[in-house]
Amino acid sequence: MAQEIEHTHLPIRGLNLHVAQVGKGELGTVVFLHGFPEICVLVLMTQEPGRAEADFGRYDVRRVVRTVYVLFSGAEIPTANECQEIMDLADLSTPLPESFHRRPNQMNAKFQVPVFMVMGEKDYAFKFPGLEAAVRGGAMENFAPDLKITYIPEGSHFVQEQLPEQVNQLLLGFLKDRA
Repeated sequence: MAQEIEHTHLPIRGLNLHVAQVGKGELGTVVFLHGFPEICVLVLMTQEPGRAEADFGRYDVRRVVRTVYVLFSGAEIPTANECQEIMDLADLSTPLPESFHRRPNQMNAKFQVPVFMVMGEKDYAFKFPGLEAAVRGGAMENFAPDLKITYIPEGSHFVQEQLPEQVNQLLLGFLKDRA
């Protein structure tokens, strides 16, 4: 039987982090991080062929990104009914959240736990100026001293969706090595 996903928000250093968690136990916690709060909704949308394209394809990228930030910055997770899509829920007069304009001081933040990062070699994020050199050059260790990075040659940005079995095996191996 599948467990219910529990959604909460954690205000941390000027950011409002959305947390989706399943289960509770004594073995510890595994935290999966990604940069966009809408990821769990987008994953559900992409499981239905053509749904995300029909919703987001109606608008330019700037409007889609703005709408997603407005919708997913609140305390409630927006849910579209059968006759709606996520983009239909947005009030275009709503201003962007204050946190969108504010950049908290993140330069002294450090993970105090082991960190495992899986990236696809074909990740479009590597096209951002300086990112690939920073990741491959060791800059990430400034924020995560106990860091392991694994690159999957055929993987792209959403490598966990593209190659779930391979990512799961890598994750299980990382956890086993840390047990």
